[in-house]
Amino acid sequence: MYTQQVGLCKQIVREHYGPIVEAVVAVLAREGRLSLRQLVPRAKQTPRNVRQALAVLIQHGIVTHAMSKEGSLMVTYYSVCLKNILRLQRAGLYLALVEERMGSEGLAVFRTIMANGVSTICNVREVLGVAEMGKAAKLKFNAVVAKLVRDRYIIAVNTVDTITKADRIMQAEVSEVEKLTIPPTAKELLAIRRKILEREEEEYQSSNVVGIKRRASADISADHLSKLHMGADGRAVAFSSHGTGEQNGHSHANGEQQQVDSVDDKQFFRAYFDRLD
Repeated sequence: MYTQQVGLCKQIVREHYGPIVEAVVAVLAREGRLSLRQLVPRAKQTPRNVRQALAVLIQHGIVTHAMSKEGSLMVTYYSVCLKNILRLQRAGLYLALVEERMGSEGLAVFRTIMANGVSTICNVREVLGVAEMGKAAKLKFNAVVAKLVRDRYIIAVNTVDTITKADRIMQAEVSEVEKLTIPPTAKELLAIRRKILEREEEEYQSSNVVGIKRRASADISADHLSKLHMGADGRAVAFSSHGTGEQNGHSHANGEQQQVDSVDDKQFFRAYFDRLD
């Protein structure tokens, strides 16, 4: 079964990214975690081609990496996630679901981010030509972006996203053990591991939305609010003069100061496929 799965993944990668990237994926799928030095001869590609292939795969969430100390050196090892490769075959379904739930504007944003692996909202604006759009279209774009972030169809990218869960847990365990003055007992080590796993699960289930900043705003008029789409929670989404999508929690017709959620244009986002599976 695994051999068939690897064969299918190789075909998918070749179709999407070409034969060089396929060669890198084939080696990682066959042999597991490898360093760049180990990967280059096995993939039968130049170091430059292998590095570029890894960059593409990391950007699209297909390859993860982690550093390991070997003697006096820190060596980076790479691993492939076959699940994320197989998800590429479901791209049409994901796009259809996003269009059904978020409309054509939401589809355009989601598709742009998915095609790039990760992207800033500023880059999405450029790709979709938002700067040349009319005022109403810009308002709608920012409303949709804020809703995509708030409803977790796209999520902020963190540095730990490119590290496997197993490696994150091992690093956290080493960090916790180093805090102790004496080596932990078996019972203490078990408690440390349980604590780390609980923290991982808590972070995964967290309702905090990264990439949205809350600030006070007094420059949103009732006329502007009346033109915007409402979010799933009933809150209007507004657009500031700086070009960021904003979500207004308390709209006032008299234009007094309000609490507004602003999407960070410089924050990188990726498509959150777990939301659609």
